[in-house]
Amino acid sequence: MTYAAVIGAKKFDEKGGFGKHHARVLGFLKYHDEILIARTDDESSVSTAQNIQEKVGNGMIYSGFGVKDIYHLMTLVEENRPMEFISIATPDNTHEEYVVYCAHNSRVVFCEKPYSKADGDGSSLKSLYSLRKKINPQNIAINLPMIGFGIKMMKDIYLLQLLENAKTIRYLWGTLGLKPDGSLRKDVVDNLVLHPWSAIPKGYEINNIKTNDNKDNARIMMDLQKGFSQIECVIDLKYGIDFSGFEVVGKNGQVHTFAIKRKGMLNYLMSIDKTLEEAANTGNKNIIGIKSFITLNNPLQEHIQAAIQGNPIADLEMMIRSQEFLEQLKK
Repeated sequence: MTYAAVIGAKKFDEKGGFGKHHARVLGFLKYHDEILIARTDDESSVSTAQNIQEKVGNGMIYSGFGVKDIYHLMTLVEENRPMEFISIATPDNTHEEYVVYCAHNSRVVFCEKPYSKADGDGSSLKSLYSLRKKINPQNIAINLPMIGFGIKMMKDIYLLQLLENAKTIRYLWGTLGLKPDGSLRKDVVDNLVLHPWSAIPKGYEINNIKTNDNKDNARIMMDLQKGFSQIECVIDLKYGIDFSGFEVVGKNGQVHTFAIKRKGMLNYLMSIDKTLEEAANTGNKNIIGIKSFITLNNPLQEHIQAAIQGNPIADLEMMIRSQEFLEQLKK
């Protein structure tokens, strides 16, 4: 028997949480004999495992196991070896402790972003730098679903030329950001910034970061450097909108606007004939594209499968880079 575990999964009829989607993907891929579903107590874990098993419905075995803290997690791992894959989808303040333990006790660890809350003093990086010395970086992965756009943009001739002649690039990244009571959340940087950060085309160095964080919206300004080329970059984060996209302003002043349209498990990067604000007002479902450039098909499944196969899309080194960026934002 081989085991996988998802720590922090909810039922499919409950709002929020990505753990249930991790569990669904693992069941679909069928690399393991049994998948353990962990919530904070045994009863809810068992009922959630039953719910997921019914929804997935392909014969995969799901079992419940209560994990309230690191000691319960240790018990789960010790009683279910060999543990091949552990997904961490718990609240952000548990990620660091859980990842460090699982990195030494599971073949693969897959963690929802971020690795840890950043305070600006660099303290969240100490455990990551320690892991770098002890653990194969291919054994740890972080879920950065938008990183595929950053990788594929550098392979598209039109987009590559657009970037090479860019003066500025501005990202507008939003989500409804609602709490269960309908009020707006107040953690927009922690919650959203790694999405556009990971979509920045691969190969650009980030310098001169400045942050204006108003909790439910934020603006981050920076320079993107590649060789002798420099692009002024702005990331606007906002709760209350259902839209993600960016605009590139060329050195000739021409503006090119793009949206990321989500439809089911598909994510499309497409050019649009509206400004970012106009598109944001229409929302994701009403985006009409002129031309589609890049398609990501079920990026979560791609991330999990790559991690299981030992070639993660975003490995320990990418986890470290993402945390270094968060620390820089909080200085």
